[in-house]
Amino acid sequence: MSGEISGLNRTGLGTAVVALTLVTVILAGITSLVLVAPQIVIHPSTTTATFTVTYTSIMTSISISPTTVTHTTTTTVLTKATSPYASMITKDNLRMDLTLNASRVPLGGAVQIVMNLTNVLNLHSLVAMSSAWPISGLVWPPSTCYSFYLLPIGLAVFAGYYVVGNVTSGKPMYIVQDGTHSCPNVPNFSGYLFDPFSNTATLTQDDGYVIRVYSSTNFSGYWAGGTPPFYNDQKFSQFSPGLYTVVEGDEWGDILFLYFRVG
Repeated sequence: MSGEISGLNRTGLGTAVVALTLVTVILAGITSLVLVAPQIVIHPSTTTATFTVTYTSIMTSISISPTTVTHTTTTTVLTKATSPYASMITKDNLRMDLTLNASRVPLGGAVQIVMNLTNVLNLHSLVAMSSAWPISGLVWPPSTCYSFYLLPIGLAVFAGYYVVGNVTSGKPMYIVQDGTHSCPNVPNFSGYLFDPFSNTATLTQDDGYVIRVYSSTNFSGYWAGGTPPFYNDQKFSQFSPGLYTVVEGDEWGDILFLYFRVG
């Protein structure tokens, strides 16, 4: 089978066109031509695009009746307009997602950070509790009761650019005010029983305590200073212009990175 997708033609900020050509299918000496797809136009504000090509070929042989086979080829690339997104499948068949509402935030504006952990299996999945957090300070929701938490995922925000190799040397910002918080009444449990294709999990060894492993929060700055031990007099400051790193991690050691710029 032979086929061709023409290159991306671009001149300055002009409109670019991706043209998909005919595919020639040759099998057992029989040739059929199939038109793949119409043109896809990429406008100047978009540097890349996502599209799926589906085509059909007719397979024949001397001893087998003609059979129709459908092929699908998917090409995915990022666009300027796409919100920052990172995702991974963990060894426990959980998909960890991290999404920001924008890669650039105006001075005084807020960034929305969305975390999600979903079972990708079509069956219940029991994952044992762990404490192998990739970096410290990821307990979520934040609480002074550090030994009590519900979600097996957490986030941190750093001023500057960080990756796996240097993130442990950074200091997370206090994006939630320190001080006195009410401690949740968390039962004793040993694991999470995830529903099929879901971010809903039941805490094991408990009377049906159910959680949703998801969080969506807006942040426009950070807290600093304050008097120990409760730091109730901390002062709030908006994010200053510059680059920031958002980290999501889970209690099994998995980690994701995204970035946004202020100003």
